[in-house]
Amino acid sequence: MTVIETLARGLRHPEKAIAKGRRNVGKLQNRVQGCDFMQEDWDNLLILDACRYDMFERLNGVAGTLQSRRSNGSATREFVHNTFVGETLHDTVYVTANPFVSMDASDAFHATVDLWRTDWNDELGTVEPNVVTEAVLTAADRYPDKRLVGHFIQPHHPFIGPTGRAKISESAGNAAARWRALNDGEQPDEAPDTAWSLARRGEIEMETLRQAYDENLELALSDVQTLVDELGGQTVVTADHGNLIDEPAYGVLSTGSAQFAHPKHATAQALVRVPWLVCESAGRREIRSEPPEERDRTDVDDSTVEERLEALGYT
Repeated sequence: MTVIETLARGLRHPEKAIAKGRRNVGKLQNRVQGCDFMQEDWDNLLILDACRYDMFERLNGVAGTLQSRRSNGSATREFVHNTFVGETLHDTVYVTANPFVSMDASDAFHATVDLWRTDWNDELGTVEPNVVTEAVLTAADRYPDKRLVGHFIQPHHPFIGPTGRAKISESAGNAAARWRALNDGEQPDEAPDTAWSLARRGEIEMETLRQAYDENLELALSDVQTLVDELGGQTVVTADHGNLIDEPAYGVLSTGSAQFAHPKHATAQALVRVPWLVCESAGRREIRSEPPEERDRTDVDDSTVEERLEALGYT
């Protein structure tokens, strides 16, 4: 397409040109202005998925010094791409409940523990936080001279606390029912709604949505406390990105209606300002780099990967 054709298209559809411009600006800002988490000082990095700074500040009870960082992504896949892809991080073992780490950047690390492959809860449509905690503690014993990353799914939906299960899961069609139908060979006409799609249509009260989101974080923080207490070395608690709750995605560059969830290449503070809780330890681990281990992955076919991404709202 020539420059003249591009300009003509922009004049015919200015809203599309503006949206594309916003995304391009956001993509560059996130890559250039974001923090390089791997260059920070820690032995253990505990990542809460889609955790807003203001939410963490309000609910956190884990002792430490709370700061903030600017993430280099407003969605997990962007964060993974800008932080890990193409890097050599052979002093690090990554325990993840989020598929994108394994899909896009597993070769960067000494080893990757893919909990979304091995410990997926079909009924809840996610990996529970206690599973991540147990796997991180196992990795700490197995790899005593490596940096450890533990990537929780929570507070990212599906919402698995009492409010989420009672008031949102049923409305959203309960992802587990979809998976059972798929296993029986029945293909539903359309994917089950997520909490965010229901919120966009006004079918969930905002108070209910916020309560369910808070409960997800509280569940994760209980396990984070366990890891802070039991892991040796310095632990930092952070998030890959935040989440929009009826807010603009691009700050002063925003146009149109407010949004939910976490579109990539966006720059709103609710998305890119993340917590950075430093939990001091009496001792530090001696870290050393070694060649990557051979990948030992449980086979998961493409349709199952798609189903699990869909349960998390990614497709």
